[in-house]
Amino acid sequence: MFEGTTKTFTSPGGSGKPMLRHFCPECGSSIAQEPGTSPGIVVLNVGTLDDAKSITPAREIFCDDALPWVQMIGDMPRFPKRSV
Repeated sequence: MFEGTTKTFTSPGGSGKPMLRHFCPECGSSIAQEPGTSPGIVVLNVGTLDDAKSITPAREIFCDDALPWVQMIGDMPRFPKRSV
């Protein structure tokens, strides 16, 4: 749960469909996105959580865009682009 009011803007996502982007109106930090390709799905930015250690990743996405020094760790589903 987050507290306070967020601001939202819409921009095209990688699919070309709208992506709702929610951010803090005070500092501009990105908080979450809602992809137009997956109604009902909200992608939270892990850096906004008070205790990110309490979250267990279920998949890795955008693997095709990973920087060369990024190491894949663990045995979880990996996708070249977003796949929910």
